[in-house]
Amino acid sequence: MKADPRVHWFDVDVSDPEAVRARINDWTEERTRGRIRNLLSPRSIDQMTRLVSTSALHFQAEWRRPFRKEKTAPRPFTRADGTEIPASMMQSWMKARFARGEEGRMLELEYVNGYVFHALLPDAPSGLERLEAQLTPATLNRWTDSLESCEVDVWLPKFQREAEYDLASELSALGMARAFDPARADFSGIGRSSDGQPLYLSKAVHKTFIDVNELETEAAAATAMLTVTMAMPKARPRLEEFHADHPFLYMIRNGTNGTILFTGRMTGR
Repeated sequence: MKADPRVHWFDVDVSDPEAVRARINDWTEERTRGRIRNLLSPRSIDQMTRLVSTSALHFQAEWRRPFRKEKTAPRPFTRADGTEIPASMMQSWMKARFARGEEGRMLELEYVNGYVFHALLPDAPSGLERLEAQLTPATLNRWTDSLESCEVDVWLPKFQREAEYDLASELSALGMARAFDPARADFSGIGRSSDGQPLYLSKAVHKTFIDVNELETEAAAATAMLTVTMAMPKARPRLEEFHADHPFLYMIRNGTNGTILFTGRMTGR
């Protein structure tokens, strides 16, 4: 089997945990073009750490139909609790793919590189959680299958977000609880530590960055899994309307096979 050139392995000496952490953070920062920094916090690696599995992703692409900066204007964004905050709202009347469902609307905006931006907007500001609860691979496919090209009056907030998550509880809820339990974890397929002790996951850290503006979208993400040993103006006729002035879900996807690179929620918080 040929080695995957996108995968980089390096051995480290955990007798100097902070040097190891710095090397991993530098690797992640380089591959996300400086957008994800300090993925691993101080003292997150110690001499019991045996393996750190890290992934990094950077995406940057221009819109196929850019928004005009002079049309961006302040408008209120209504949060789920009904309160309003000011938002810098990009606006354009454009040809785009659009679908309307029982719980809301879906908009597809194209990038020049073949990827697409999908936004799912519930009908009411308080409807995002209900929409997300009903979202499965099958329902998402139904949404995308119903997309049709038409003229759409688009309002989309210009935003930049950074977030950091400890994924241990989320991954446990998805069925990986055993992997985080020193007494039940089974990583025998990987092997044991050099001192013969069994391995388990101690931490799962994830950081993201996204910048959506008139010309382009830039996004980056990185995840680290730490394995330790026991002891981590002119009016036009209106056809369709997509005014994202309240909480919505967004995704960046491969326009050919539908693979999701990034997903997030804009809530105004």
